[in-house]
Amino acid sequence: SRVEENEVIFPCTALAVVRILKRCDRNLFDPCKLVGKRFEGMIVTIINRSEILGRPLASILANDGATVYSVDKDSILLYTYNKMKRCNSY
Repeated sequence: SRVEENEVIFPCTALAVVRILKRCDRNLFDPCKLVGKRFEGMIVTIINRSEILGRPLASILANDGATVYSVDKDSILLYTYNKMKRCNSY
């Protein structure tokens, strides 16, 4: 199949974590809300920013409404819908 120009392919591990979160608790994910707001109100901390799990998972959750703190040995990043900013070092 052909990949469209603005189509994104995420690693299956990050997608699996999102599917688990969707099924764990109906209060975490609201399928009735618009895309970009389905994880609204959820605050997540992800330890490590690997390219296989940490970064893609932060992006997926933040772009669906969650507030995501991504912690790595060098810094803490805050991901929100379409934004990322560096927090003060710890």
